[in-house]
Amino acid sequence: MATEDTKFVTGPDMSQLRGYPISGQGGSVQRAVYITPTGGSQTTLCNALRSPEGTADGLPTGGVSIPLNVFVGSTGSALPVGSGAAGAFGVGLAVSSGGTITLNGEVANTATVTDTAVAMFQMPQEFIVSNSFTLNANVTLNSATGATFTSKTMSAAVFPVSGGTMQANQIATSTATIATGNLSYVVSGGNITPGQLLAIQLTGKVAESAGHNGSVVINSVSLT
Repeated sequence: MATEDTKFVTGPDMSQLRGYPISGQGGSVQRAVYITPTGGSQTTLCNALRSPEGTADGLPTGGVSIPLNVFVGSTGSALPVGSGAAGAFGVGLAVSSGGTITLNGEVANTATVTDTAVAMFQMPQEFIVSNSFTLNANVTLNSATGATFTSKTMSAAVFPVSGGTMQANQIATSTATIATGNLSYVVSGGNITPGQLLAIQLTGKVAESAGHNGSVVINSVSLT
């Protein structure tokens, strides 16, 4: 019969938790933690255990990347290859050293184009409910010399999916002006649970009035 070396540990955060050896049969060693929260709530302690990297929302410190190849059109159809078309971003893929994968908007030339892409993404089990997080879209604004934009915006939406039905958009400020760099959207986490499926939608709108090409390219999408 194994001999237990029982230790009690107090403290509300992860830094004060310790595992202690237990001698088992055949010389095996296991580890156990006995927890008695003091000076802090049980919720605080459980969140510390859920988020091993110590982030407030439970996501990894470096964030979570959403592969661009999982995006589809607004009706679920596959995105066109290469340039965008018919209201959908196109997928550009170059497999080589230094190659890239991008979502390419349609070219606007004395016209307005609007392109959409949607990805289904499952939240990590480590996510901590009620904490907001950020949806990031790294973009490039392609602008030919002399191009004049009357509109250049990127809208984002995050819809939690429950029982196959999409709930309300969790981004309050959902539209940003496109400029080369990172566009960030704050997502409310109060109605999102660990492991829940999210529908993430990005819509780019570019209007050009001077007869020169303009378009938007999405280089990466992530949650932080």
